[in-house]
Amino acid sequence: MTVPTKYANSYVPVKYFLSSYRALSDGRSGIRHLDERLAEATFLLSEWKVIWIGTCAILRTSIDLFRVDAKSCLSPGIRHEITVEWNAIKDQREDHAIFWDFPSAGT
Repeated sequence: MTVPTKYANSYVPVKYFLSSYRALSDGRSGIRHLDERLAEATFLLSEWKVIWIGTCAILRTSIDLFRVDAKSCLSPGIRHEITVEWNAIKDQREDHAIFWDFPSAGT
């Protein structure tokens, strides 16, 4: 993407271009929303359940997008750092159960 010259000297962190980061940000918003709902005196379980399921789905999607981002057209240095992080997650599977034991919709 070509940046207009008036913005040429502006800095935007790379993370904002990663699909996984945007999905993670949405997941964090879902968690904040759940915290707010749980702090209320009354709330409906059906409302909480929908927010919970949506938040979990977004967070799980961010995991898949993380692997996609690692193969994208980012600079080799950034791709390498993402690959290193993913390998660390794979090497410590028991510490990152959501990556490996996330229940599917059919179970």
